[in-house]
Amino acid sequence: MCSAPYRAPELYEPVPGKDVREPADVWSLGATLFAASFGRGYSPFEDPVQGVMKLPILNGSAIRFPSSGVVARVYTDRIKSLVVGMLVRDPSQRDALGDVIAKVEGMLS
Repeated sequence: MCSAPYRAPELYEPVPGKDVREPADVWSLGATLFAASFGRGYSPFEDPVQGVMKLPILNGSAIRFPSSGVVARVYTDRIKSLVVGMLVRDPSQRDALGDVIAKVEGMLS
């Protein structure tokens, strides 16, 4: 059970008998981080008018970050890179949780 705008692509058509693992959680965390940081409360795959945009999730479409305003000036390329690494379409290529933790620790030090 999960909310559609935060659902990893591999959960849209799950393979029977295949375990859902860490990469799906990393995806959801990346979408949540985007919503909290950039999206005015929306995941990168959600629009207040269009609703959930399933095709960009399934196709691995590029994330669109705000290009102007306070949010665009406050958040660094390192944070944007963190989010992008968490939202890679292919779960085997997505950042692992250990990578995410290491990147955040690097930003804090």
